[in-house]
Amino acid sequence: MNSRSIELLRRVRDTEMADAVRAVSRARQAVEQAEQKLDQLISQRDDFRQQVRAQFESGVPQREMTLLHRQMDSFDRQVEMQRRELSRQYGQLEEAREHQMELAMVLKQQERLEERLAAMRRSEDRAREQRQLDELGAQSVYRWNLSD
Repeated sequence: MNSRSIELLRRVRDTEMADAVRAVSRARQAVEQAEQKLDQLISQRDDFRQQVRAQFESGVPQREMTLLHRQMDSFDRQVEMQRRELSRQYGQLEEAREHQMELAMVLKQQERLEERLAAMRRSEDRAREQRQLDELGAQSVYRWNLSD
């Protein structure tokens, strides 16, 4: 593998890691937004329940109470749907974090392999230099023997 290929791989690796970091950040933001929306819905639902309770205590007709209970049920469904959405967002955040961790492990392993490859190349270079020196030495000895 030549140095251009290695550099290209490093750029790809850096890009992939940056993408993974951004994915985790986006997932974290989505979770925060879902949590805020859930808190908002719960607060609205609780406020509405207090209003219904006050109206019940003031003697609102049964027909109106039935409508109010339907609206309460609608709030409950919205809260439950938002809880499911929040759960889904947590799942996506966990997947993004796992992907980032897996990528980090692979990249660390790749770095170690690159280091080993560089060490092997240095060793091969030293061996090649030694062979060249040995050949030069052998040629010098041969020439010296010929000159005798």
